[in-house]
Amino acid sequence: MRYRLMIIQVNAMEKDGLISPMTNDSRYDRDELKYTYTLEHIMPQKWEEYWSSVPVVGDDGNIIKDSEIAKQYRYKLIYSIGNMTLLKSSLNTALRNYEFKRKVEGEGRKRGIKHYAELGITKLDIVVPYDLGDCTWNETKIRERTQKIAEDVLNIWSVK
Repeated sequence: MRYRLMIIQVNAMEKDGLISPMTNDSRYDRDELKYTYTLEHIMPQKWEEYWSSVPVVGDDGNIIKDSEIAKQYRYKLIYSIGNMTLLKSSLNTALRNYEFKRKVEGEGRKRGIKHYAELGITKLDIVVPYDLGDCTWNETKIRERTQKIAEDVLNIWSVK
């Protein structure tokens, strides 16, 4: 039964273009693995244009008022795993440095993450909470998500 489910998954992945069809040459597992995802910084690396109105929240949950300290703190967290997700390359490029709402919902005829997200790391961590009214993305969210991902990694690989 387990083997049958694996075959169904492989066939679905072939259909979706995620992996190429099996060849008759038994020496190869796969001819090619199609990987069209890239790492998206939810709060972008160049955040100043669209994210300046989002207050910088420190570890203590308070807004950092000193602009230089706030800027340094934000830059430090932007590169945290909790601020990143996987998106198709073309969507990632289209989202650019836009604010969180526009990245999730899109704008005009351009659709956002909400429409295209299929991976759990994006859909469950970002889209579902957004749809439930959690429309803020800031340093607190980045820290919480970093902690959650770290816990998931430790649980998946049974690291104690």
